[in-house]
Amino acid sequence: MSYFELEDLEADIPPDFLVQALDDNADGEIDAFTKVQTRACQMVDSLLESRFNVPFNPVPSKIKQAAVLFACWLCYARRSVPEKDNPFANSKSAIERKLEKIEAGDLGLSVAPTAQEPAGEAGSIHSWDSSLGSPGRTLG
Repeated sequence: MSYFELEDLEADIPPDFLVQALDDNADGEIDAFTKVQTRACQMVDSLLESRFNVPFNPVPSKIKQAAVLFACWLCYARRSVPEKDNPFANSKSAIERKLEKIEAGDLGLSVAPTAQEPAGEAGSIHSWDSSLGSPGRTLG
């Protein structure tokens, strides 16, 4: 499930650079969009998968926005633009923090989180005689 299309990147990245960023065989054609699209969606999902069922369907607007920002950042990163010069570096950091807050439950999302399984029984402590110390004595 993809969260955005090429047109979403065209709104944020100059056309000439977008072609350069997504042209892996130097023929002037965009041929790497799917790679960037997949990676950007994975970046979003990896930050939220412990709380939500991913991929999202339908796609909440915050999720689409995050994926587009990650993809824009990736376009510049693919062409070795230093992080300090990447125009999407600050936005990427901000959206990562926002997604982390969503994952922690501090910010809402328009979909319900995955039901959490109740915690299992508390663990037990096992002791045995050891040749390293006195019988019944805990090590440590």
